[in-house]
Amino acid sequence: MEYEDCKNMDCPPKSCPRGSFPRYGTNTKCCTPDNENCGSFFGNDNDIVGGVAADKRSWPWMLRLRLGNPRGGSFASCGASLIHSRWAITATHCILTFTGPRQILAIASQTRYVHKVYKHEGFSSWLENDISLLEFKEPFEFNPETNIAPVCLPWNEETPDDTQCFAAGWGATDPADLRPSNTLQQVRLRNLNMDVCRYAYDQAPGDPFRIPNADKLNETTMICAGRLRGGADTCAGDSGGPLMCQRCSTCSWYIAGITSYGTANCGASGRPGVYTKVLAYEPWIRETTRGEIQRIRDFRGSCSIQNTLQ
Repeated sequence: MEYEDCKNMDCPPKSCPRGSFPRYGTNTKCCTPDNENCGSFFGNDNDIVGGVAADKRSWPWMLRLRLGNPRGGSFASCGASLIHSRWAITATHCILTFTGPRQILAIASQTRYVHKVYKHEGFSSWLENDISLLEFKEPFEFNPETNIAPVCLPWNEETPDDTQCFAAGWGATDPADLRPSNTLQQVRLRNLNMDVCRYAYDQAPGDPFRIPNADKLNETTMICAGRLRGGADTCAGDSGGPLMCQRCSTCSWYIAGITSYGTANCGASGRPGVYTKVLAYEPWIRETTRGEIQRIRDFRGSCSIQNTLQ
């Protein structure tokens, strides 16, 4: 199967009926708000490598993690997403060695130290089951003034191939200069068939793009996403942050994936990124959060590609 990025076409703007709004990133499709109490924001549409600075009101569930001993003067950086006032989700490889008291600081317009880390017990060195939950003793306050709100979980909603979603983070914006960005960046990425990632990384030993165990990439617990022509990607420092998609039936955003890994040459042509598929871990999330995160609705099945193209 071959995929090729298409050029965006200029389409006549569509007037949305009363009570509905343009879908994010398009002026030709409409959506209706929902009462999920998650996945909503008041940002503007701005289009990390190949991305642009996100509107300051966008992605209110984004957390920047500062990792390390506060007295040591040296910090690593990753991303995370709030899914509840006391819970966030990130990639295990980000926080693997940072589990001690006050070693993980979550930063938004409010800051909280992580009280406890729950790593998925199936995490492996090649980043299988790359997902962890972070618990906060002091909850984040959700309100418009702080611009902090939770992102929705998929709740059984599949993300079809060719859906256009967004990733965000404070990672490097240039693969030749891996210094983190001072501002939150966002980038539009296409959800690709897993065969694309298998073909990209299951190479012979010595190939610069080879990833060990790439033959084990699977669509059950992972998502392949990027742009085949390159130039747009997540990069160093973006790990743990979200791959976010808008529901096909409402305006709400859900976290489809967690930034996990890809080529060191971020944004290389034909080398998309690999993301942990959150949908596969919903039972583990509910069990680990001891019932604090309850399914509000059941979005069974998936949208058609036609309904999600933007």
